[in-house]
Amino acid sequence: STRQMVVLDLGFGTTIVSLFGEGGRLMQRQVRDSGVEKLLTAIAEHPETRRTLKRVGDIVLIREAIEHQTFIYGTTGWNFHNLYIQELTPWVESVLAPALSLAAPWMASANAIIAIGGGSQLPVIETVLQQKGIHTLKNGARAHVQGLLLLAKATLGQVSGGQ
Repeated sequence: STRQMVVLDLGFGTTIVSLFGEGGRLMQRQVRDSGVEKLLTAIAEHPETRRTLKRVGDIVLIREAIEHQTFIYGTTGWNFHNLYIQELTPWVESVLAPALSLAAPWMASANAIIAIGGGSQLPVIETVLQQKGIHTLKNGARAHVQGLLLLAKATLGQVSGGQ
């Protein structure tokens, strides 16, 4: 059997589902124009956020609070964990579930299924992915950058080594 790997890249503005074959060869790829930004925007524009802050929230502050798992908006002391949990379900239904559906035909033949990108490290989502047998990486938000660096180094090594 050929070795295949499915990669779900849950990024800020896009969700990319890729199937890689032997030697890391990209076999198929699906890109959706929706990502973590949709979740952050939903929290930022939520009526409770507007009521509390007297304006739309800053997605950078929301993102930092989620990444640090404090759910405290900036220096305000306001904890938006309940909003995060509330907005997670619509995000899963509109972003994560369609990505998993795109990956579904490839999952049965995959030797590994991994999730990268900041969305793979969202609280609750990381656990959900792991329960579905999808591996998340500790450095998931930077995994693609590190992979590209390794690829560039390998390519440069092949080019300079071949002269």
